[in-house]
Amino acid sequence: MRCGIDLDGQDIFVEADWMKGHKPSRKALELVMRSFYRACRLNIFITLHIDDGCMGGGGQTIPHPGHNRITFDDTDPNNPNYPDFMDYKGTQANPSGYFEWNRKGIFHYCIFVHDIWWKNPQTGQWSDLPAGIAEQGGDDLMIAEEHVNSETDGMAKVFMHELGHNLDLTHKTTKATVMFTIMDPPQGAESANVIDYLSTEWSILNVASFTTSVD
Repeated sequence: MRCGIDLDGQDIFVEADWMKGHKPSRKALELVMRSFYRACRLNIFITLHIDDGCMGGGGQTIPHPGHNRITFDDTDPNNPNYPDFMDYKGTQANPSGYFEWNRKGIFHYCIFVHDIWWKNPQTGQWSDLPAGIAEQGGDDLMIAEEHVNSETDGMAKVFMHELGHNLDLTHKTTKATVMFTIMDPPQGAESANVIDYLSTEWSILNVASFTTSVD
């Protein structure tokens, strides 16, 4: 998907894999890439490339664990056997996962899974609540397809929201951006009115940023 490189602009690369049965729809990913393309109206030229197999690294089907819950760079002491995102990505010292480590520092890495097992930073309680989670200013993100209501617009919004965190964007209280999030009542990216960032957000995207987990 969008595998050519624009020599006159900036490029963002994402390697995407998924657990069996949780492959994102092509339309959802194309909606996000189209949003990046439309930023040219603001004289911002960023091309989003999603390697779902078209660039030779992504598009791998990851087997389900014995259950559906995956942690994100954290361990639940009550469920220490739950696998973690890094178990699938691997590490540079032990590159036995699905991520191509020669791409480190170039590609973000996204896994589409069933459930994310997440600790609420305010309450310390664990739950499978979030539809997505990402590394703030980093390169890792994970989407829980089970908690996304729409496989097209909804998935596009959640994916773009989490990628926004990788690019150092933070939550907003306006529905005019996919970074929309409020806690009372709880609403997230799917409630946004657009598949887009605010013009002020586009202007401050940290494309080179590659760290704190946020949902």
